[in-house]
Amino acid sequence: MPNAKKNNAVEFVYNIDLSQKVSQVKKTLENETRGERREELQAEIDKLVYQVLVKNKESLGIDETLLTQLTLDELRKPQYEDLYKTAEIYAHNIPRDRANVMLKNNLEGILSDIPQENLDDIGVSKEFNETLANDELVHEYSEIVNEAMQYKATEGVVRKYKKGEKLDEKEEKFFYGSIAESVGEKFKTILKNKGFSEESQDIGAGIAALSSSVGLVKKDIIDKSADRANEKAKEKFRDYETKQGKKLVDYVKKGITKLVKDKDTDKYNVGLGSVYSTAKRYVVDNKLDATDEDYFRLLAA
Repeated sequence: MPNAKKNNAVEFVYNIDLSQKVSQVKKTLENETRGERREELQAEIDKLVYQVLVKNKESLGIDETLLTQLTLDELRKPQYEDLYKTAEIYAHNIPRDRANVMLKNNLEGILSDIPQENLDDIGVSKEFNETLANDELVHEYSEIVNEAMQYKATEGVVRKYKKGEKLDEKEEKFFYGSIAESVGEKFKTILKNKGFSEESQDIGAGIAALSSSVGLVKKDIIDKSADRANEKAKEKFRDYETKQGKKLVDYVKKGITKLVKDKDTDKYNVGLGSVYSTAKRYVVDNKLDATDEDYFRLLAA
């Protein structure tokens, strides 16, 4: 692996990716018509098949001396056809089975190695929440999930605004509604410092908030208020020790645990998919993608 310390999340992703890689390469090969490209794809599969035999020679009773003499070209000969096809299936099954075992027996280890700011994305996933819809967990954590969705929506639309991307009508309404409170608070402070009564401060803050909600305040005020609104929402969810972030991660861990232990295949697959997509993003963001050597290592049963 690219990092010295074993990382369960990375290992889990590698196993899923390898299982998918075998299937994808084979499917691409079946649909490919260009001769040179077909040879490249076939060579990829041949390497994986050969590595299955190398890595599992003892458990499969294969004579090492004879295996050493068996080149990749010879492995494609008719007399080895059945062996080749069986090893090809094995190349797909080994990493898939290992990923399933990891998910069932070491889920906590996988989740612990995924940064918590990545885990909270699972908590606001529509598929994840809909799959748990009838579970008591949803009722127990409904308030925190709703707040988290609001935070994620604010974060997303503010990011889009800051990049200068055009907001659609729905996004624009949500954006100005999200910053209205921050604008109101700013102008309430201004009026307070000028000695205005509390009633006038509240009225002035209300006017400012309403003006911002329809885009009638200066751009620099909107920019600063957008940052404040985002930071205020983030503050709740980026403290994973005591605040809302911890509650959301607790909900995710409990929900995933229930899904992967469920006998319902669809629920299990949602649990697996949720963990994989989040762990995969962590792998990609940190440039921890697998090498051929990583994949070859995983072909040992």
